[in-house]
Amino acid sequence: MADFFASLSSVREFMETRHNYIPVMSWESDVAKLASMQSVDYIRFALALLVSVPVGACVNMFKSATVRHLYAVATGFVLIYYPFGYGVIHAAPPMLVVYLAMLMVPSYCGVLAWLSCFPYLIYLHIASASGLNWQLGLLDFTGCQMVLTLKLITLAVARQDAWHAKRHGKELSPYQSLFAVNKTPNPLCFMSYVFGLGNLLAGPYLEYKDYNSFMQWQGTWDPKAEKKVPSAFRYTALCFVTAFSFLALHQLLVPTWNRNLVFTGWYKDSSFVVKAISCFLLSFTCQTKFVFAWKISEASLTLAGLNFNGWDDKTGAPLWGRYENVHFITMLLSDSARIVVSHWNIGTARFLRRYVYERLVPKGKKPGFPQLLATQVTSAIWHGLYPGYLLFFIGSAFWLNFATVIYKAEQALMPAGVGDTVPLKVLKIVWTHLVLNYLATSFMVLNFNESLEVYRSLHYLPWIIIVVGSFLFPLLLRGKSRRKERDDKKEH
Repeated sequence: MADFFASLSSVREFMETRHNYIPVMSWESDVAKLASMQSVDYIRFALALLVSVPVGACVNMFKSATVRHLYAVATGFVLIYYPFGYGVIHAAPPMLVVYLAMLMVPSYCGVLAWLSCFPYLIYLHIASASGLNWQLGLLDFTGCQMVLTLKLITLAVARQDAWHAKRHGKELSPYQSLFAVNKTPNPLCFMSYVFGLGNLLAGPYLEYKDYNSFMQWQGTWDPKAEKKVPSAFRYTALCFVTAFSFLALHQLLVPTWNRNLVFTGWYKDSSFVVKAISCFLLSFTCQTKFVFAWKISEASLTLAGLNFNGWDDKTGAPLWGRYENVHFITMLLSDSARIVVSHWNIGTARFLRRYVYERLVPKGKKPGFPQLLATQVTSAIWHGLYPGYLLFFIGSAFWLNFATVIYKAEQALMPAGVGDTVPLKVLKIVWTHLVLNYLATSFMVLNFNESLEVYRSLHYLPWIIIVVGSFLFPLLLRGKSRRKERDDKKEH
């Protein structure tokens, strides 16, 4: 055990950003102070994100697919190394295992990817104490490793799908057929997929089939296509405006609305309503920094052209957002938990749906709560082994399930049209965000006892409503169904 903890200590020290051939420069420290950033780590991360935008644009200067891949590997590696230094070497072990698995045992390379990438990510989460470091404003390669894990698993599983479909006639879903990888990529294409366009910095994960088609000038990106990829300037500008608006909001709000607020005397002495609003503002402030990173990442993919999503069938207008990761306003106005998860961290939600949730459902069966719970636990572990993550994602499984219960009860028990009235819509939006931000406090606090303290401050009310409602509404629905059956029998 002593050797294990010594190993963790060594890994943690190795992952520190100070181990970097690019030393911290005085201007970086000055910018960090000027921007009120917690550390130089954040400045380097933000600068790498920003530089990824022109880097993405320049990939289109090269016509040769081989040169494009070489450019993507070289620039992508530098963009990752600049903020994270030696930590980038932690990409090597899972990359090597997954690539060899695809070459040697494609029949179960997806399984091996899960069995290697996820445990290694968990090990790094523990070794680097990632959650606590992020709270302190310290960054390491673990965040990039999270994106890498999704990319490697999706590639390996897509290769495994194609192998089984070809050899055994396995029936694939439309999504699986669309992104199945028929042969193992060559080493250059593989490295390009991993590091290209600085995508590891903030995600989202990219499907290999999309990425390779883009790099090879195929499909949507074929220069000989009838309609070529249009100018991305306007959409890129919109991404930048959105990103910096949310960064400004974050810098404005975070001095007051941060995780420490819920442990102050002011919060403890406040009314239920004030506490609920405080949880909303605390969660909102946390969300703004993610929106900044995701929108800059999207700007990079957009200017490169990879974010292009074809043409509108009705208007003929260009469509962008193939890899958009957040629809913030839509999420904010969501009146159901299931709508929220469709518009926040969209890439990870897509991975969880396509590579976890749908694959846990037995053939011929419908998905249920066990599959939902397993999916949310997977998400929790992917984020890190902290009690706060488990509390949030397990809680969100019950919340999502309750959203389905509410929908069924609304359809069966309410007169037609009542559910779409403005007062009820507003009530559902308030309820949705009360629960979301209540549960999300544990995501920010992380500590188990402190998370329960925040939950207790609102008298566990959202939890009580979810648990009681999850039992009560199905009973009411069954009662109504039985009464209808009896009435039908009397009529006959």
